[in-house]
Amino acid sequence: MLSSDSSSTVTAAAGVLKSAYGIVGMAGVGKTVALRALAYDEDVQTRFPDGVLYMTLGQGATLETVLRELSNILAVTGAATIVATVKGSTTLREAVDAAVPWFQGRVCLFLVDDLWPTETCRTGFLSDLRQLLRDSPASRMAIAHAVQLSQNVLVLLLSFRLETRLAVRL
Repeated sequence: MLSSDSSSTVTAAAGVLKSAYGIVGMAGVGKTVALRALAYDEDVQTRFPDGVLYMTLGQGATLETVLRELSNILAVTGAATIVATVKGSTTLREAVDAAVPWFQGRVCLFLVDDLWPTETCRTGFLSDLRQLLRDSPASRMAIAHAVQLSQNVLVLLLSFRLETRLAVRL
């Protein structure tokens, strides 16, 4: 359930997270289950009428994996004309820049599951991916990560500007 109620604030050492959330834990603790529960929750679907959009990256994620997942999200939301551009991108930033106009003004929840610290998912990866939210102030992103985040990635996650609070009910 998503709420703007102050009692459901997700906090971290550096502050309150509002537009992007990191869900971190050991393998098997339920991060994927939590994301899937969000995806199917009727309150969440009502709060994000333009889509609850799920991406699974995995330990062996490559740029092609990320571009395929982003292309699938675009196809599901009706942006068929942008899919070819995204698939042909040579960087994630290029692909995201092509996708941003489609999501402008929409209210979506992006669920990114199984992020691992690979060369593809370097520190700048989260910043690039987060750009999907730049012209859509009501959209949000939740990222599930199974291993200890590097200090740079954690600082990046904690520095996101936020506007609502997240509470997960299972």
